[in-house]
Amino acid sequence: MQGSVGRGARGGRNDGARRILEDLRRARVLVAHPPDEDGALLANHLRRLGCDVREAWPVPAPLPDDVDAVFLAIEDRLPEALALSVGLEDGGPAIIAVVTYETPTALKAIVDLNVHGVISKPLRTAGVLTQFALARHRRGYETRLSAKVRKLEETLKGRRVVERAVKLLVEHQGLDEDAAYRLIRDQASAERAALSSVAEHVIQAHETMQKLGLRMAPPQGGSGA
Repeated sequence: MQGSVGRGARGGRNDGARRILEDLRRARVLVAHPPDEDGALLANHLRRLGCDVREAWPVPAPLPDDVDAVFLAIEDRLPEALALSVGLEDGGPAIIAVVTYETPTALKAIVDLNVHGVISKPLRTAGVLTQFALARHRRGYETRLSAKVRKLEETLKGRRVVERAVKLLVEHQGLDEDAAYRLIRDQASAERAALSSVAEHVIQAHETMQKLGLRMAPPQGGSGA
């Protein structure tokens, strides 16, 4: 029984390792490196891995939007690399810096670009695959985290819109909060729309009436609960 469990665990690890390698092989890679021996070694090693590799120098700005990873040579005189940091957005490629010396300028470029991996020159094929896999993993994690943050921000924004609409209905229609919320919820259900969408209509209607100089006072005689 223990042997079966052990084989199952090893099989799971092997499957995970194969998925990582397949992800790297499918990657579209830009090697932004001077056309020298190191650049050729790196590009050829990635091609042997199975990657779709293109080479470019100087660094194109902005980066192509159809690449998954960029191996980027960082040099002291490389203003293009620093300029790239402005254009890097969510969903962009993984950046693997290729550095010769750990100068202050190179370190600043690495930080500004928020690189996901670093390899040093003179280049050796050993270690490239590890940094490539790490960079792809980090970029994927950042993308997933950014998506969660955006979703949370949208949820909070929607709640604020609903709260504002409820407040307007309370103040101008004489409803209590529960009744105002139920009104928005039931309308959203009837329209098969999001609560925030119905709430935005309530707010827009109120703002339109304000622009027309109209005022709606709460009805006399209590709430509409």
